[in-house]
Amino acid sequence: MFRFFATVLALTLELAATSSSRANDTAAETALGGLALKQSDSISMDSEDLYISPERVRVKYRFTNITDEVVETVVAFPLPDIPPYSEENKTYWANPVDLKFRTTIDRKPVSFDIVQQAIFKGKDVTARLQTLKVRLNYRDPAF
Repeated sequence: MFRFFATVLALTLELAATSSSRANDTAAETALGGLALKQSDSISMDSEDLYISPERVRVKYRFTNITDEVVETVVAFPLPDIPPYSEENKTYWANPVDLKFRTTIDRKPVSFDIVQQAIFKGKDVTARLQTLKVRLNYRDPAF
């Protein structure tokens, strides 16, 4: 069975030109085969506030640019695999645009991207499915 997952890019990101004692925090980049995590010597994650309930997931990150240079980066928030369809979970991930996901920088709304991948036996088969015009999420009209 294919495992599906979505990754939301560009989460709550606050970059300030202040110093911090921590470095080498993880950022993300899009690479061949999908999303790849990478270490950053320029940005530290100073705090992470994570709240999870059956109805809501709320995450707040505070990042600091520890250099004197302007830094642009991608922040990723991996979301769980989409389970096989059943009556019990038919609304789970019905459509990624229904996530009500919001991102802000300095409390101002910013756009984000949703990256969906199909993994089969540990290999990314997203491009193959898209070539065959197979939708990654059968309820998402964009695919």
